Amino acid sequence: MKIKDQITELVKSMESIVQGAQGQGRELTRSEAELIEAKGAEATKLRERLAAIAKSEALLAELVVSGKDSPTRDGQHLALTGRGAKSAGEQIAMQIRESHLDRGFKSFSSAGQIMTTVPLIPDTPIEQGRVAVSILDLLPTVERSTPNYNYLRQSVFTNNAAIVNPGEEKPTSTTSVETVPAELRVFAHLSDPVDKCVLQDNAALSTFIARQLLWGLQVRVQEEIVNGEGDVEGPPEENHLVGLFSTTGVQDQAAGADRVTTLRAASTKLEVLGFETGAFILNSKDWEAIETARATSGSFDLGGPVDRAARKVWGVPVVTSPSVPEGQALAVDLSALAVDFGAEGIHIEWDGSGDLFDKNQVRVRVEGRFGLSVFQPQGIVAITLTAGEG
Repeated sequence: MKIKDQITELVKSMESIVQGAQGQGRELTRSEAELIEAKGAEATKLRERLAAIAKSEALLAELVVSGKDSPTRDGQHLALTGRGAKSAGEQIAMQIRESHLDRGFKSFSSAGQIMTTVPLIPDTPIEQGRVAVSILDLLPTVERSTPNYNYLRQSVFTNNAAIVNPGEEKPTSTTSVETVPAELRVFAHLSDPVDKCVLQDNAALSTFIARQLLWGLQVRVQEEIVNGEGDVEGPPEENHLVGLFSTTGVQDQAAGADRVTTLRAASTKLEVLGFETGAFILNSKDWEAIETARATSGSFDLGGPVDRAARKVWGVPVVTSPSVPEGQALAVDLSALAVDFGAEGIHIEWDGSGDLFDKNQVRVRVEGRFGLSVFQPQGIVAITLTAGEG
């Protein structure tokens, strides 16, 4: 029973007791008065809980977008890290707790499952004045209603637009667009056994979901987006996304004099084709080398192209990722690709049977379906960086 319905039933019950006594022309008995007082206290607690839920939902709405059928879900960003993951963890924990209350439970049950929407945020951390902690913070998304889908990819574009005199033949620009079949892949993992009593605390449950379940999911999705090699036919057969380094048509940038000038050269390759460099994706060690490069004669100093505080190079945001091999990097136009996700959302299931029952523990499984669409491969540059600077 929903919380509002529980409150309604309590109020009706109290009114029935009062009306019964009035109909008999008498005062309430001591037991009736105590029963009304108990029911009133229970209703008060439920109202407080309802108010807390409303407050939480209002706060979460600022970061986490819910509602599967919302047309604004496309183009937003996965909230699987940082503040977005924290809010998503709170929202999911609330759903779990509410599902238990609806079934009459007052604590974390030994088994259950929920489906929740894929958590999204409308703005990137950069737009909010913060540093991105994952490439998923930057990449736009597309909601897919079926596991198999098609999207259009521009493979070639030669711009021959020109001024044309009256009567002359108009020039033809070469544009090659192909239909690419794609498939959402299931990403899933199990937690280690967790003490069920710990998860009865709402704060501990939401932290566990954000820092363990959602974090593990985004690490794997990020790895496939960068390094996925596509399906490998057996044995053993393996299913993978076609990641950025494996996508046909992506531009290449050889190592230059140093890391910073190499990144600038990659950005130039995008600019000459009409793309905008939306982000550089580097391994953390390569970014450390850029940040700690000594200012020597001929090298860049503070106030040059590297903004350490904002984590930018040449005015372009930098996001570090352990998925990018050391010595390599990516330059991307953020409109050239998107992360696809299943409209059914994220499935979370827990179980405490078998040996877990004896230890009062549960294991939790989380899974979701994701994919990668690269609309314009030339809007991405795979970069080979120098071994060191200075």
